[in-house]
Amino acid sequence: NMMYVCGEDRVGRPVIISRMCTHISTSTEHSKKMACLCAFTMQRAIERMSHGIEQVALVYDCKGLAPRNMDVTLVREFVRVFSELFPERLGKVVVINMHWTMLWFWKLISSLLHPVTRAKIAVHGADFEKPLSEVLPDGHPYVHYVRAAKAATP
Repeated sequence: NMMYVCGEDRVGRPVIISRMCTHISTSTEHSKKMACLCAFTMQRAIERMSHGIEQVALVYDCKGLAPRNMDVTLVREFVRVFSELFPERLGKVVVINMHWTMLWFWKLISSLLHPVTRAKIAVHGADFEKPLSEVLPDGHPYVHYVRAAKAATP
């Protein structure tokens, strides 16, 4: 699956890792099924929440993302399902490894977001280690993974 629960962030929220590069749609039904699996992942994260924790942190890793991974049906279903079933459950979103052209696009569209929503989202290219470490503790498994993957890249 392109989303999975992986540990907790610095404030105890479950962390969901999303790697869209693993998704290649084969049909509209496949895309809808993937949106349902994402909702299932979110539900699993909610079930893991400690007392007093109401939100999750999402790390969206764009490494390897290509046009073949873009899926309008999946995004539409994802937004619909998450808006209906999980309102206000996202506490923090950290986007990493975003291509520089998309960083420019983000700067344009982020001004259209409500300030509260915009404050929840941090978008970074390859320079993500410091912002990621502000959300995830040093011992977090995904921190180890992205550091190793970055070191292995020529």
